[in-house]
Amino acid sequence: MNKAPIFLNRSEQEIMQIGGEEIAMTQKAKEYMSAEKASLQLGICPRVIRKLMRLGEIDLGLAIPPYKGKSTWTFKIYQEKIDKILGKESENEPN
Repeated sequence: MNKAPIFLNRSEQEIMQIGGEEIAMTQKAKEYMSAEKASLQLGICPRVIRKLMRLGEIDLGLAIPPYKGKSTWTFKIYQEKIDKILGKESENEPN
């Protein structure tokens, strides 16, 4: 039986579990926010943010479609992407 990968956020690592096997993927963990929190910065309704992300019309992070048998999308919105849209400089960007 094919199972969808399960991602578990850990400080500086992401663990991908496929079947019974865990594969560590070294990657800097990014913090993400909800559409509700992003809406406060962008001045756009959270429902509209989610719809635009599903359609690929706005790039704020990840819009993950529901797994087989599920109906809920998952959204991971990154502050860096919001800052770029708003024209703010990123903290990681050199001056």
